[in-house]
Amino acid sequence: MTGRLALILEERFQRLPDGRIISPSGFDDHILGRYLESFDHLLVIARIQPTSRQSETSGSVPISSDRIQFIPIPPYIGVGAMLPRLPIIAAAVFCGLKQVDGAILRAPGIMAMIAAPLLRLLKRPYAVELIGDPMGVFGSGGVGGTAAPLYKLVAVSATRQLCAKARAVSYVTHHTLQAAYPPAESAFTVACSDVALEDSDFFEPDARRPGRPGRATLFAAGSLEQMYKGADTLVAAIEWLTREEGLDLVVRWAGDGRCRAEVANLIENAGLSARFHLLGALNRPAVLEEMRACDIYVQPSRTEGLPRAVIEACAQGAPIIATRVGGIPELVQEEWLSPPAEPKALAFNLARMVRDLEARKRSSAVNRATAESFRASDLSQRRGTFFSTFRSIVNSGQR
Repeated sequence: MTGRLALILEERFQRLPDGRIISPSGFDDHILGRYLESFDHLLVIARIQPTSRQSETSGSVPISSDRIQFIPIPPYIGVGAMLPRLPIIAAAVFCGLKQVDGAILRAPGIMAMIAAPLLRLLKRPYAVELIGDPMGVFGSGGVGGTAAPLYKLVAVSATRQLCAKARAVSYVTHHTLQAAYPPAESAFTVACSDVALEDSDFFEPDARRPGRPGRATLFAAGSLEQMYKGADTLVAAIEWLTREEGLDLVVRWAGDGRCRAEVANLIENAGLSARFHLLGALNRPAVLEEMRACDIYVQPSRTEGLPRAVIEACAQGAPIIATRVGGIPELVQEEWLSPPAEPKALAFNLARMVRDLEARKRSSAVNRATAESFRASDLSQRRGTFFSTFRSIVNSGQR
């Protein structure tokens, strides 16, 4: 092992009153420890928000490794809040990058866009973990407002340049993101999801409860920080299906964020308060239990990389309805995909599956088979190769 590695990411960590750092969304010692398999020390450069108490949601265990340190970035939410603080943010990132031998940028995101030119200035090599597609973010659900076209142009262009100039790139998809954001010809690349399933994460389709045609409990999981995950689309689709098609549906949505009140208002205005339930943030065991209990899992996203929730739903043998964005077509059969932000198209597919128990069984079996390629043993080897190759690049002095 050799050297110090910086990890730059969009995650918002929290600092407890006693100084310990936690990650509400799961960047704990186990996940961060993957980077330490090839490097001596990890310097995490990310936003840190003070908090008064420890969350009870998944991933809230304090980070305790003495090989992991943090460079705190002043917290902000959105481009508008970031711009006035850009000089301070850039200075903090630059200070952190001077301390390391190389960096891994989790993209897309503002932090990666800030770090890349600073790394080139410092002549430090960097690798990219591309986990999503910025193409569908801006303009979706009001994200970016009137400046959305400009933000999209900048984000897409910057992400392409980021990948083109990286020494190594890890893509969560097998081909979707590679085509949109190609690497340099000389770069080392790997297709490796950051979702790794253990044996205990799988559930057999035959163990799922039998359904009833025309009636279904739907489950969806996704952040409500923005409207990326399409909660508004699902509300409109369910309103149509219950009012016009007479289907007996219940929706359970796991996730929290700034848009929760807005989604709750949409539910109330649609007359769905008794059918559409916002569960808030759930820990991972609770999410898996919901996936096992539901009749259909729904992913109505506007933009995605290769969504963790869909992979985990596949492992539970859940029938899945989703939108045709990002890497989702690599996971879900084409007949169950619809365009993003089109409630009636989503409703059409939901109606077909709700009424057809045999279709649910077929979807369940195919999805369960799809999940086999995400077993931790297979992904760990690919991820290890990526990190060790980048370590060799850092050792060689390549820039």
